[in-house]
Amino acid sequence: MTAMPVAAIEPAGDLWPLAFPRQTKVLMVLSALGAGGAERVATALGNYWVGHGADVTIASFEAADAPTYFPLDPGVKVKRLGDGAARQPFLQAVGRTLSRIKALSALIRAERPCVVVSFLTKINIISLLAAPPETPVIISERNNPDRQHFNLLWRMARGAVFPRAAAMVAMTQGAIDAYPAREAPNAVVIPNPVVIPASLSRRSDGRMLTAVGRLARQKRFDLLIESFGRMARDHPGWRLTIWGEGDERKSLEALRDRLGLKDKVLMPGVSADPASWLETADAFVLSSDFEGWGNVIAEAMAAGLPVVATDCDFGPRDMIEHEVSGLLVPVGDPAAFDAALSRLLTDELLRIRLGAAARSRAAAFSLPVLARRWEELIAAAMIARRGQAG
Repeated sequence: MTAMPVAAIEPAGDLWPLAFPRQTKVLMVLSALGAGGAERVATALGNYWVGHGADVTIASFEAADAPTYFPLDPGVKVKRLGDGAARQPFLQAVGRTLSRIKALSALIRAERPCVVVSFLTKINIISLLAAPPETPVIISERNNPDRQHFNLLWRMARGAVFPRAAAMVAMTQGAIDAYPAREAPNAVVIPNPVVIPASLSRRSDGRMLTAVGRLARQKRFDLLIESFGRMARDHPGWRLTIWGEGDERKSLEALRDRLGLKDKVLMPGVSADPASWLETADAFVLSSDFEGWGNVIAEAMAAGLPVVATDCDFGPRDMIEHEVSGLLVPVGDPAAFDAALSRLLTDELLRIRLGAAARSRAAAFSLPVLARRWEELIAAAMIARRGQAG
């Protein structure tokens, strides 16, 4: 399988291609550099900007020897600040948060970045508390805020410090609308970019339905396994692979085995390389109750896969036009989900038509296009903060 070609946006002559000055220092802050969606976006942007001459550092709160899942350009500096994210009793968790603020504050003083870009609610709060007034902080919220649950202390901290942000980035307007206006200053919608390898080796028999995500309740892989079980007899050549890892593994495996699907439903864990799951996929399915965006939908579309997705908040309907570039089904409607899946597995011409339209639609989410929108936001934040200082 060959990835969708993406034409880079480059200016004529010797003009600087980015929207902020050469050697602009950008510090991005995340909890870790594993296989998550925020990590994918941060590494993609960091690689792109360093490749065009910017100075990029990524800070994470993990051990010095923690592995990095997504490839990083050697020019991207990584600062691991220790202190992994294991659950702790309340008072110890408070102490850990204070130590994170202290460590990040010291790094910001040492690095003196032009801008800090942070990802996910708790890290956004920590970044806003750690940064001095002269350093603009752009916060990025990545999930559905209506479905995230934080304790009172984190909710109070969010209300107190989010208004300090130079800007907020979310992936959909629905996500922005879920916040009080004061907690979403200068809010803008920037979808996640599609980043898949330039070439992939096709290794499929033409009958592999694929899902990808954390093995967590949000993703509703239990409903997917049950649906696949109901139609397995009518589609004997098809198998289902669920890529990912998480707390629900044992219960999902037990469900699969109870339904007699051990040889039909594969759960190999996290793919060895980013997006390598595309090599064996022939159709893609998302069964989530909610999403922040759904990076894997965009990746599947960019690779020309036909997609069935729940029409959950947020993301799928922003990418998929129903019956044109994919199939959307209501959340919590097993009959509609079964019908859409069965239709896709039965109709090869439908799969070809939806896959071609999906590939075309995914061009709107190319990295150069969306990196430019980030650059313009960063440039505006730098200018505004200089104006305040003056």
